[in-house]
Amino acid sequence: HDRGALSPFGDEKDFALDVVGRVRRKLRAAGLRVVQSRDSDVFIPLEARPALARKYRNAIFVSIHFNAARRESAAGLEIFAIPPQGAPPTGHRQPEAHDCQHENGHALEPVNLVLATTLYQTVLGKLSSFDRGVKRARFAVLREATVPAVLIEGGFLTEPTEAAQIASANWRQQYADAIAAGIWEYKRL
Repeated sequence: HDRGALSPFGDEKDFALDVVGRVRRKLRAAGLRVVQSRDSDVFIPLEARPALARKYRNAIFVSIHFNAARRESAAGLEIFAIPPQGAPPTGHRQPEAHDCQHENGHALEPVNLVLATTLYQTVLGKLSSFDRGVKRARFAVLREATVPAVLIEGGFLTEPTEAAQIASANWRQQYADAIAAGIWEYKRL
């Protein structure tokens, strides 16, 4: 029921699922165990997604998405990790009351940032994309995670050039290869 961001070429839900499948195949070929929160067109509640990762030893949680904005010119790659307890998310000057609450994701906040930075540098180094940076946000999938967790936005479906790029199976394979390389680099660390 949630199509995610939309483009003239298709829906975020379909592009993201395709990329995740490609990442899974690449990592499995390298000998890693990969578990997806969904492998078909079904909606999984946000809180249930990181809960799945809790069931596996030495797991990490990588939530793969594509972005949208009201401003058509908004473009680029960005990745999110949870901010420290009491700190505001990226773009906010002052913390609000809910920013001071303890969340499950805070237990691994420094490790989350290492995962985010490693994954981001690897993906950005392998793809030609505008650098929107590593950011902090309290998305449900990051708040509820009890394993290292990040959310990656692989470009904007509302920006015409990026939307066409994301619609390309060849580009999605390059993106998936870059994500897999970033996960492998994090594992190496």
